Amino acid sequence: MRKTHIKKYYLENKRLVLFLFRLGILFLTGYIIISLIKSTPDLKLMIVNSTPFYYYSRYFIIICHKLLLILSYQNEFFLISQPSHEYFFELCLPGDKCLYLAWPCYGVKITLVFVILVLVFPGEFRHKLWFIPSGMLLIQFFNIL
Repeated sequence: MRKTHIKKYYLENKRLVLFLFRLGILFLTGYIIISLIKSTPDLKLMIVNSTPFYYYSRYFIIICHKLLLILSYQNEFFLISQPSHEYFFELCLPGDKCLYLAWPCYGVKITLVFVILVLVFPGEFRHKLWFIPSGMLLIQFFNIL
């Protein structure tokens, strides 16, 4: 009796059940990957100090630097290396007021959550091909502001 009730519920709500299943699988996969990265310091340093991430963070800080110059704020930016071999950028205004930008500040996690949600929601894949990059650019635009 109970089995038929579950089967009936599944058939009535098939799209919802499949959506929640895909969402759960993707978030569980992301959680496992993030846990693996956090528990392995060498792997984290390898990712944080990778060449693509370095250039991404460099362009991010250059855009922030130029935006502040356009808004008439004199500033400088520097690359700082930690004893743990992790680097980050420092954006300083005159008078020793500095903003330190390390890898968590670049919106990587929120961008990944956005991509996962777009992939999980139903819809044509060709629409997702333009929606994902434009959404990622919009997230980074607001992050820079």
